[in-house]
Amino acid sequence: TIRTSAARAERRRRAAAAAVEKQRREEQRLQAVVNKWENVDRSKAAGARQALSKLATEQAAAEAEVLSTRKRPRLQLAEPPRCGELPLALRGANVAPAVGLAAIVLGVELEVRRGQRIILRGPNGAGKSTLLRALSGALPLAAGERREDERLSPCIFS
Repeated sequence: TIRTSAARAERRRRAAAAAVEKQRREEQRLQAVVNKWENVDRSKAAGARQALSKLATEQAAAEAEVLSTRKRPRLQLAEPPRCGELPLALRGANVAPAVGLAAIVLGVELEVRRGQRIILRGPNGAGKSTLLRALSGALPLAAGERREDERLSPCIFS
């Protein structure tokens, strides 16, 4: 999908560049009409000037499209150190947003196996960030147990 989206972006960029070039040629043609009729027929020259004005706004939009099609930055993370089969686990964990506050996530049973990727989804205020902080060890658990492989160095990237 990355290749197809990159190909689509390249086609869009080429089409926008072609549109800009076509508009430049039209601008030159209209300017020639203005120059030709300026001293002879002012109404034809005025019509060409009006068309030039409209073309200028269209050309600015097309040039912005050409400039806005940049490559997306890629995120590359370093290869993590080798850990055991079960690098991180929570057993019967209650997670509170701060020490002394009521737990908002109760009875968490979670095992993160080596090579496994996880996604946390939920509505705002459901405790996703709080659970991540508890998983990383940045927030102590209100109850339960957190097990971590000694070679693991957890951090949060969000």
